[in-house]
Amino acid sequence: QSFEKIILNSELQNNFKLLNDLSNYFGSQAITVSIDVDYSFLNIPYVAFKGGINKSKISPLKWSKMCSLNGAGEIMITSIKNEGTWKGYDIELIKQISKEVNTPVIANGGAGSINDLKNILNFTDVTAAAASSLFLFQKKGMGVLVNFPNVDVPKIQL
Repeated sequence: QSFEKIILNSELQNNFKLLNDLSNYFGSQAITVSIDVDYSFLNIPYVAFKGGINKSKISPLKWSKMCSLNGAGEIMITSIKNEGTWKGYDIELIKQISKEVNTPVIANGGAGSINDLKNILNFTDVTAAAASSLFLFQKKGMGVLVNFPNVDVPKIQL
């Protein structure tokens, strides 16, 4: 049996060996590790689990490197403080991680405009950017509407 993608996050907190096991079985190209990052009151980033409920003392860079070395085919970085804000990605965090790991990095959390996409793709080493809120608009009592920006998507050279 094969899978296109398996995304791992909170399960790795207690069962890190699962990453290597799944990577060996399905191939690293099928494994994406999703890393949620939050900040302490001293503005120090840390890896969070269970949607931010479980805090850790793990540095996002260290966790990204561990995941990269143990079978992650991609790493998706989500800044909890930026998620859903439409204020842009956490560029400094994502820049540091994407520069230091040998695994493709996906930026997630905060896209609110085409400029946010340009910035994350031009000023970091990411290979992809997630931007669901940019294309979806939801108002209380209404369904989800598709909202395509009326500007050309920039062509980015990698």
